Amino acid sequence: MTDHPFDPADWLASFVAAGGRYANTSSGVWIFSRANCASLAIQREIEGNVALFDAVTDHIAATTTREALLC
Repeated sequence: MTDHPFDPADWLASFVAAGGRYANTSSGVWIFSRANCASLAIQREIEGNVALFDAVTDHIAATTTREALLC
């Protein structure tokens, strides 16, 4: 079995395809899943692993436009 380096773009594509959502806002990058959604299992892959979580949030921040939050 060959280990492949973690690719945040591939992870994000799988997450979104499974119904996951994310937002790049002025308060930071948010990654979330609805309860009982297939994306929740994918999200759990990076929970608790700061390096993987940071890789994904850095990718989102670098490739999306930051949204302004309404006051």
